[in-house]
Amino acid sequence: ECVGKQRASLFRVCVFFVRKGAMKLWAILASAAAGEGSCAVGINGQMLCCAEGDAECVGKQRAARDTTEQGTDELWRPKFAGVRTFAGLPLWDRAEKFDFGILGVPFDGGASYNPGARFAPSEIRASSRRIDKFNRLYNIALQRTGLTVVDLDDLTVTPYDLMKAHKQIQSAAEDLMQIGRLVVLGGDSTVVQPVLRAAHRVYNASVGPFAVVHFGASLGTGDSTWGHIPQEPAPLFWSLGEGLFDVRHSLHVGTRGTTSSSKVDLADQELGFATVPASSFEDLGVAGVVSKIRDRLERRDGTYMPCFIHLDLGVLDPAFAPGVGSPEIGGLSTRELQGVLAGMQSFATVLGAALVDVVPAGDASGITILAAANVANDLLNLVAKPATHRLARPELPDAPQDPK
Repeated sequence: ECVGKQRASLFRVCVFFVRKGAMKLWAILASAAAGEGSCAVGINGQMLCCAEGDAECVGKQRAARDTTEQGTDELWRPKFAGVRTFAGLPLWDRAEKFDFGILGVPFDGGASYNPGARFAPSEIRASSRRIDKFNRLYNIALQRTGLTVVDLDDLTVTPYDLMKAHKQIQSAAEDLMQIGRLVVLGGDSTVVQPVLRAAHRVYNASVGPFAVVHFGASLGTGDSTWGHIPQEPAPLFWSLGEGLFDVRHSLHVGTRGTTSSSKVDLADQELGFATVPASSFEDLGVAGVVSKIRDRLERRDGTYMPCFIHLDLGVLDPAFAPGVGSPEIGGLSTRELQGVLAGMQSFATVLGAALVDVVPAGDASGITILAAANVANDLLNLVAKPATHRLARPELPDAPQDPK
């Protein structure tokens, strides 16, 4: 009876082994059918065949089958099962240290248009279940490098008081940055300011000033409409006013749409930002935009200034991400955004990142959350890549000249 089950199992995994190029499968099947020894599938999907009478080998077979049937091996656990963490990462044990972590900040008390970003962290985690360990764009599987990569769960933030919420975010982020680097899941754009405050306090002494690479449709430097209360249109304006980052190496990518006045762009330029509008992708392509980011981050001595990535998912076109705080047509595609982030791995040292402005209720199809989950995973790989000591530095192709 047992041998019969083995034989049935072997035929079921036929497709798996043909895809792996294991041409010996047919020989294995033939030998098993002839009763010459026995074969079973191990917990890592590999065939384990034993000669007839080899008790030790048969014992290993049984142990492999027991482990698989119990579902303890993560390769065999269905992605729709288990505790909902980002991409199946282990939940952080507060008694242990970590190298990199995903942190949810469910706060949208500063939203200027579409509210609902407080629900983004939990929905992004749900959509991230299908994300596997190996990332082709970064040629790495973080969990297999010896690095400790965890899900830090969500912060407990008051939804009623913006200023108090900012203090809570800054305090928690600062404590966590003392341990490892963060990728923050917002939340509206206002959460960026307290996160930048924390980054400034932690990293300014150890690595020096850092730049901000901002992906978004709007500039984020407009003055607040209601006085001196930080609001969504102005997180970078207030952050720059506090001296939290070096504007000389900072830039916006993907800006577009309408503004209240032409003076908005002029004021941003006077603050010191460079801008790569979404329309530049038509002429420059992904490689050209990456080259502009590289040139902006490059210091006079040829080294590159560390940076923090502020990514407003509204940088994507509504065709790819309709569920954002302020949708704006004419944006980037998901492939363009992923291409730019992957291109930065050849030169950028990213101290942390914040993905904000995701409003799940604004998109019944779920494509916004799907994009957010995969972009968050790319950010995690980009932040962690230098720490693996396997940073590839390929030469970028020559970018076409900017016609402007």
